[in-house]
Amino acid sequence: TLVCEAAPLDPRRWHTHDWTGVALTALLDAVSVRSGAQSVEVAGYDGRLTHLALADLDGALLALAADGQPLSAEQGFPARLILPGQSACAMPGFVQCISLLTEPAAALAACAPRAVITRA
Repeated sequence: TLVCEAAPLDPRRWHTHDWTGVALTALLDAVSVRSGAQSVEVAGYDGRLTHLALADLDGALLALAADGQPLSAEQGFPARLILPGQSACAMPGFVQCISLLTEPAAALAACAPRAVITRA
């Protein structure tokens, strides 16, 4: 269930789906991770930018479908980052770019020009 932190008590803002896609760890395993990479940055066309330490990717999913159907535009088609335990408002939709970075996620949070969500 995704819950928007702007209205956590409003059930109309809750979205319960069976999200399916590619585990972010599996995606990164399939590419050549450069030496010294410490974090991953996921940017969406919706303006959201999220930094995660490589060690904190358990459960992170690049969702491509919800309830067996391709994501709709409302859900962030063609891909949306799903992070267990995070607010829906913090998960980039319309994913445009996934980058590996040598900087730690906490350092990036201090200087990012857009909203940055870090997992502790």
